[in-house]
Order: sequence, then structure tokens, then C-alpha cells
Amino acid sequence: MALILHLFRSRSVTEDTMALPSQSPRPGMAGPRFSGGRRSRRSAGIKRILGLLILVITAGTIYVVSNTSKPTEAAASNETASVTQEPNPTPTNTLPRVSARNASTDPEPTRTTLPPVVMTTAQPLEVAPAHTTRQDLEKTPEARQGSPVTRITTTPEPQPRSDSSITLLINRGERLYTEGQPLDARDVLNRALHDNSANDAERARAMSLLSSIANDITFSATIIGDDPTVQKYTVVPRDSLTKILRTLNAKVEPGLITSINNLSNPNRIRVGQSLKIINGPLHAVVHKDAYRFDLYADQTDSSGNRIYLRSFPVGLGEFDSTPTGAFVVRTNSKLEDPRWVNPRTGEVFEPNNPDNPIGERWIGLLGTDPQTELLAGYGIHGTIEPKSIGTDASMGCVRMLDNHINFVYDALVQEHSTVMITD
Repeated sequence: MALILHLFRSRSVTEDTMALPSQSPRPGMAGPRFSGGRRSRRSAGIKRILGLLILVITAGTIYVVSNTSKPTEAAASNETASVTQEPNPTPTNTLPRVSARNASTDPEPTRTTLPPVVMTTAQPLEVAPAHTTRQDLEKTPEARQGSPVTRITTTPEPQPRSDSSITLLINRGERLYTEGQPLDARDVLNRALHDNSANDAERARAMSLLSSIANDITFSATIIGDDPTVQKYTVVPRDSLTKILRTLNAKVEPGLITSINNLSNPNRIRVGQSLKIINGPLHAVVHKDAYRFDLYADQTDSSGNRIYLRSFPVGLGEFDSTPTGAFVVRTNSKLEDPRWVNPRTGEVFEPNNPDNPIGERWIGLLGTDPQTELLAGYGIHGTIEPKSIGTDASMGCVRMLDNHINFVYDALVQEHSTVMITD
């Protein structure tokens, strides 16, 4: 542009100051002779104007072209900024940006894998050992204080062990039972049940077989061989069931003898009649973790273990209120269709009231060890809520189904039958 202006100016100056001699006016000439000089000057002025116009147009064109590209670049720059700009930048924990060089050389962008989220609590995680019961967990200091400690119970599902010594022992007992030797079978199975190396599946199998044997030779009128748990008695004149049991020191209730001998009326026994008498007392163990009531004979097997007879499901006290420890059936505590007063509300339930929560049987318990000797008001009873069996729903007592409590009521003897409640 500067060069064009320079050339134009140079040309104009030359035309103005360096005219050819023939174009210069002569002295003394006038009139039309000098008209050609004026036209020349006029023509030069027009040329200058045209040159200026050309100059202005050229400069304007250059200016428009140059400014037309600048807005496009600015617009592209602003769009890029709007994509990469972070509206709420975080000063920490930011990932580095991938440079253009790395992006062009790497076939795929690098993916950042974040570490897994780890949930933590104020208290350390506690893992309970295998075979941990509900009460083991609830009796920890954290549980008593209501601490939100997370616990994991790792009790494995028991699996049968086909080659274990306990399974082999149970197989032997089952074989003896099927071969018609129930007393030998009971001894073998009872030893397997009480063996410390037996697992839950093996114990369950042994208990099932022992229950079948008890139904056949204990809770029936059949007497097998010299079974130490029972004896045979022949009725003599002026006998009664109560007198017979007292004479034999059997420590068993007349109701159980009536049941196993299929007596329609316990007061109508005849002279010479043979009766089967169980050598009591019978005893109970309540397993809170399994909601199970186990009944045992007073006699033992060849290894000194009390002989297992049968089991019943039970309900327990809410909020773990059923105490653990040793008890005995309290004197004069066995009641039929009892009157009961709710200790929380004072509501009275008279006998024959179908809404009585404790049902129609009550067996009072007396603590016999330092852990239970100061306790009062606990017992074993029925229920009008069958669905509560297997749950924690009572005020601390052990509740049973009606037909089960009726059987246990006749099986346990006051002052002699013991009840052990375990976790």
C-alpha cells in the first residue's frame, strides 16, 4: 500500500513539475494557444482523483478481507473455551488433562479406574466365630450399649461326613435298630449324639433315630429286655397308680403312666394287670439358640451320658429375657387351667378364660445355681398364639404348643425334674 502511494505520488509530481517543453506555454502566447495547457492540468487533476479512488477502494478491500477472517477465528476460540471450561473447578483431586501429543500417539484414551468405595464405621468390624449363637453376639459390651457394630455370623451349613467316625457310629446304630436290637442301637446312637466331634447334621440324624426308638420302647406299653429306663409292675389288691409310683419310688407323674399304658381311666386298674412304669425323673434342656426343648431320661448310656428321648419346639422371652442356668420344677407349682395376672398391666385372667395367654398348663421353675437362685416368676406354659413358637415373644418364660405342654406336664416331676436353660 505504501509502495502504491509512493508511485502515485511520484507520477503526480513528475506530471506536475516535469512537463515536456512542447507542453509548456510560450511567453506572449494567448488565447486558444494556451487552452491545451489548461486541459492538461485539468486532466492531471482528474487522474489524481481517480488514483485516490482506486487507492481507497483497494485499501478498503484489503481491510474488509483481513477483518472477515478474524471474527471466525475468534468465534472458534470462544467455542473451544466453552467446551473445556469447568464451571465449578475443584482445586484438588483433579485428573491431569491428556495433551494433544499424547492424544495423537495413543490409539485409545487412557481410562482411569477409581478404587472401590470402602464403608467404615466408628467401631471395627467383628467377625463371629463359627457356631456363634444369637446370645453370644448380644452379650458383647457393644450390643448391650446399642452400638451399631456390624457383625457377620460365619456359621457354616453342616454337611454329612460319610467317612467320619461319628457317621460310622450312627450307621452302626441304625443297623442295630433295623435288626431288632433297639437297646444296643440306643446306646450307640446316644454316644454319637454326645460326642464332641459330632457336627450338627450328625447330631440331628442321631436325635431322629433316638426319638423313634423312644417312641417304640419308652413311650409305649412295650417292654424290651432289661431296659433300665422302665420296669414292669403287676397290680395287686388295693393298688392305685399313686400308691404304685410311691412304692417303686419311680418319680414320675400318674398322667404319663396312664398315657403309655393306654388306660382309659387311671382309677380303674385291675388286679393282675401288667403296667409299664418309667423310672423317673425325666429332665429337660432348653437350647435358646435353637428354640428347642430336649427331654432326657435319668439313666445314662455306657459312656455316662443321659439318654436322649425326644424334642419339642418352644418360644422364648422377648429381648432375650429368658434367663439361662439351672432350675428344678418348683414344689406345688404345676397348675391346670391356672388363674394368671399380667405383671405388666395387672389384667386378671380367671380359669377357663380362652384368652389366657399362658394356656391351660403351668410348670413353675426354681433356680438352683448362683445365676438363677434369686429369680422368681419363670416357668414353662402353653400358649394361645401357636405362631409365636420359634420366636422371642413371651415375658421370659418358655412357651410350648398345647399338645406338647400337656405331655411335658406329665413328664416332669416337681422337686426332682431339672431344667437347664442354655444359650
